[in-house]
Amino acid sequence: MLGLAGTTLRGYVLNGHKWGTSTVTYYVNPQSQWVSSSAATTAVQTAASYWNQQANANISLVYGGTTSGTSLTLNNKNEVFFRNDSNGTTIAESYWWWDGSGNLIDADVVFHEAAYHFFTVSGCANGYYIEDIGVHEFGHVLGLGHSATVGATMYPYVPTTCDTTQESLDADDLSGIQALYPPNAAPNAPTSLSAAPATSAPSRPNRSAGPGRLSWLSSRLPRRSWPSGGRACAQPTSQPGAGPASSGPSPTGSSSASARRLPRCCC
Repeated sequence: MLGLAGTTLRGYVLNGHKWGTSTVTYYVNPQSQWVSSSAATTAVQTAASYWNQQANANISLVYGGTTSGTSLTLNNKNEVFFRNDSNGTTIAESYWWWDGSGNLIDADVVFHEAAYHFFTVSGCANGYYIEDIGVHEFGHVLGLGHSATVGATMYPYVPTTCDTTQESLDADDLSGIQALYPPNAAPNAPTSLSAAPATSAPSRPNRSAGPGRLSWLSSRLPRRSWPSGGRACAQPTSQPGAGPASSGPSPTGSSSASARRLPRCCC
C-alpha cells in the first residue's frame, strides 16, 4: 500500500465499543481435553499479558480466578473456556455485549477443541498455541476488529499452524488499542446497570470458508444488532503464506469474535 507524503495510513479497525473502566477482569474455566488445567490457565493469562505488557494503553486485563462457566451468555462475568465441540472451521470465538451508552459490559471467549488440537508453550505439532489464539481473541474482547495490516496480531490470517508471531503486537495493533484507550487518559465513567436478562441473539451465518477460521459477533442491550463488518475470518490458503480461517454460526444469546492463528482470525 502506498500513500502520499504526510498521509497517515492505518489498518486497524475499532468495533465501535470499549470498556468504561481501566481494568477488565476475566475468569478461566481450565477444563481442556488437550492440556492440563494449570497449563490452560497459565496460557490464557499469558495471552492476556501480551496486551498488558506491550500496549501502553489505559486498559488492563486482570485474571479473576477460575469459573465453571461454559455458556456464551450475558451474565456480567467475562469468561474464557474450552469446549469439546466444533463450529465449522472456527478455532475460537469471542462474544461481547454493550449497554445503551455503548460501553462493553460482558465478553466471553470459547476455544473449539473437537476440530483443533491445542498446545501451550512448546511442542506444537499440526495444532495451535492457546497463547497465540488467545492474544487475538483478547484483542476483540478489548474492542478491536480485524486489521488490514499484514503481520498485525489482529490481522485475519495466520501464517501457519503452530505460529507464534502473533504474540508480538504490531505497531498497528498498538495504534488501535491506544486509540481506544489513550495512555494516561482518564477512562469513561463506568455505566451503572441493573440486572437485565440476556436476550437471544440470532445466529450469524458463516460468510467465509476455510480451515482455522476465527469469528466474532457483538450484541447490544436491550436489543441485539450486528455491527457492519462484525466478523472476519482467517484462512490458511487465502493469502500468500497464510492459511484461511473461518467461523461458523454464532451460538444463541451472544455476539462473537474469534481469533486463532492458523488462519489467524476471527469471525
